[in-house]
Amino acid sequence: MTNSWIEYTLDRREQKGKVERALLRFRNSAIAGSFYGWAANVEVARETRQRTRKALNFFVNSELSRGFYAFRENVADALEARERAQRALIYFIHGALISAFKRWVEMVEEVVHHRELVAKSLSSILNRALRGTFNQWNHMTALWVNRRKRVIRSLRLY
Repeated sequence: MTNSWIEYTLDRREQKGKVERALLRFRNSAIAGSFYGWAANVEVARETRQRTRKALNFFVNSELSRGFYAFRENVADALEARERAQRALIYFIHGALISAFKRWVEMVEEVVHHRELVAKSLSSILNRALRGTFNQWNHMTALWVNRRKRVIRSLRLY
């Protein structure tokens, strides 16, 4: 029994060693694969960067780039002109609104002045009419008083 246990233990150690070596190889191959994959990605990135740099150099030095820069300047000029036109339009609109408002204020002042004139005229007309009516009333009252006095005198004489 002791021999079989010792043999089993030794056998397990040997198998454990084999498994550890296999795992180590697997890990190393996985690490190596990762490294080679990373290295390949770096190389692809380097090549892409070189191609991009060549394309940019061509673009910068080409007729197309000059056309693009001219287009960009034209767009900037157009935007600036548009802003100036908008400011001018706003100024014009505000000027028209201010002018209309001033004319409205003038019209209100004119209406107030006309109302005052009409009120004075009506007052004058009413005062004239009232004065005439009052004078007529005074005259009629004076006539009535005179008639009454005559009537009273004539009644006293008889």
